Amino acid sequence: MSQTPKTTPAAPPALSGGLHLQWLLADDVRTIKTKSGEEKTVLELRDPRRLSQSLVVWLDGPAGPLSGHQPGTVVQLHVESVRSGRARGELMGNASRASVEASFARAAEATA
Repeated sequence: MSQTPKTTPAAPPALSGGLHLQWLLADDVRTIKTKSGEEKTVLELRDPRRLSQSLVVWLDGPAGPLSGHQPGTVVQLHVESVRSGRARGELMGNASRASVEASFARAAEATA
């Protein structure tokens, strides 16, 4: 009797926390200067089904290539963590700059 080799199932993909969303760019991506002199990028996304719901993401550094996108652009983004913001329906998200830049590059390809 011959033995068949046992195969082990592939390892599941690494899980990462947070959430993945596909929302609209609500306003121009902008660079602001904090009181301490640091430059920060601010982007705001809106839920396309409930436009009163927004997600604001702050990134270190200037907006650079992110500033060329038009409001209303659909952006798919992985957000690592979310907390409530100051305004009603506002969320503050934490995402990596690399993730945001990749998401905006995909959005640009989709609209081209």
